[in-house]
Amino acid sequence: MKLKTAIVFLDYSLKPRVFQLERYAIKKLEKPDGYKLIYFKEFEKAQQFANQAQQLLELKQVEQLQQMMMSDIRLIKERNEKDGQIREISVQQQQQNVFEKTNNVENTKIQNSQFNYKQENKVNNQYQIDDINQKDCYGILDEIEDKMKKTSISRQRLVKLEQLDQQFANLLFYYPKTLEIIPIQPDKLYTIYFDGASKSNPGPAGAGIALFDKMKLIKEITQPLSKQTNNVAEFLALFFGIRYTLNLGINYLECFGDSKLIIDGMNNKINFKQQHLEDIRVAIFDYAQLFKMVRYTHISRNQNEIADKLASTAAQLSKKNEL
Repeated sequence: MKLKTAIVFLDYSLKPRVFQLERYAIKKLEKPDGYKLIYFKEFEKAQQFANQAQQLLELKQVEQLQQMMMSDIRLIKERNEKDGQIREISVQQQQQNVFEKTNNVENTKIQNSQFNYKQENKVNNQYQIDDINQKDCYGILDEIEDKMKKTSISRQRLVKLEQLDQQFANLLFYYPKTLEIIPIQPDKLYTIYFDGASKSNPGPAGAGIALFDKMKLIKEITQPLSKQTNNVAEFLALFFGIRYTLNLGINYLECFGDSKLIIDGMNNKINFKQQHLEDIRVAIFDYAQLFKMVRYTHISRNQNEIADKLASTAAQLSKKNEL
């Protein structure tokens, strides 16, 4: 089957480097019907984009990722597949379109009483929220104004997080409701180690997550999960880690786990026949699109001791709660 559109990612300052995408990759670019050229300001950014894009299965998701990284792009050119005309797209205009689309989403939410805005002033063509006192229905997000003061999280991410929280409300049933907000630097790479434990598989289960800033442990999470299988506990541990780090405003994240099944699933190396596992994988994948870069790496169990102990402690708490 001949693809109608070819997508090429290039570093603006170096020779073109083609990153192939699953289902949308092409082997020859001599005479494509249409194509898009994305010139990044830095080669590292092009690599980050490629690492993310390789995990995507739909062209629409690739375009969403492009919008998220618009500030890292210098130039975009497109060749129309019908008339062959090449046009240059203004990145500045694209960013304005994204902003306007975000505001439209937020305005819709306001009309639907998702947020209660008391006052809003326009400053430099952007809106600064003076007072927002409506919390999301799951008790996970704090007041947006307070959250933005404590973290580097953007309003666009907050809006998207609320949408995802509503979509995957069932997975948030065990999500810790009282996790403290800790200061982070949005341009730094952070690391989580995650693990899940189930006493009888299925049985009393727990999730453990350890968040690191380089070699420094900055947060531990121990969460009982009631009765679950070991695979579900592992997946939920990764899900909680992803959700919490997004809440902090982290943009670059590496996830280490000792379950090869989970890591291979997140890297699209295997497909899950069990629908409940596939549902969690899809949820994690959707949340992870809000990062600028995320990686999933398999490690041995002895390299994951901290998260393992946290998960075992959480499983013990689940067992005590059953008594």
